Amino acid sequence: MGQLSNCPQCLRDREGCICHDRAPLTPDPKPAQAPAGDPATAFKADGGKVRFELLEDGCPNALLLIAKVMDWAVTVKGYHPHSWREVPEASRRYRAALARHRNAIARGEVLDPESGYPHWAHIACCTLFLLELEIDHAAH
Repeated sequence: MGQLSNCPQCLRDREGCICHDRAPLTPDPKPAQAPAGDPATAFKADGGKVRFELLEDGCPNALLLIAKVMDWAVTVKGYHPHSWREVPEASRRYRAALARHRNAIARGEVLDPESGYPHWAHIACCTLFLLELEIDHAAH
């Protein structure tokens, strides 16, 4: 049987889906067996799988800046990797940080004076944290 894809709402495996839409997806059809090494009939079951290249190839510069902000937080600020998950009242505090960066942009500031990276990269980082926290919260 072919692979089933993840839920389009919560991105979890269909069995662990946290959404109201739990209808099973149709698996990839099994291709007829072709002779090994025949490129004309080569097959890979990609149907229903998430196309990460749309993000990675479409936004490489933005992703690099987000990774740089996260690396700066660890190497310069001294945070432990992934410690943002353990911050007390994390959702409230990351929403506040996001608002501060938006306010700085509204006042005409492009780069965060502390990190030297664009405020938009900090906003994207905060947004990813908030999304991940929301997904974790919904799963429990």
